[in-house]
Amino acid sequence: MYPPPVLTVGAVAKHFGLREWQVRRVFERGLLPEPVRVGAYRVVTEAELPAVEDALRRAGYLPPAEGGDT
Repeated sequence: MYPPPVLTVGAVAKHFGLREWQVRRVFERGLLPEPVRVGAYRVVTEAELPAVEDALRRAGYLPPAEGGDT
């Protein structure tokens, strides 16, 4: 069995069209628990992307979801 695919903070930022500091900030502000580190890198699994997206919206780094109250 293989481990789940992971993304670095930089890859997450690129996925959402943001800067790395914006993704780091949601962890630093406590909007999400601190992610696992692999060496010097914070990594999140692909399964965690919806939670990261929600936190980025709450932080104001992404626009509200269409048709949602978020």
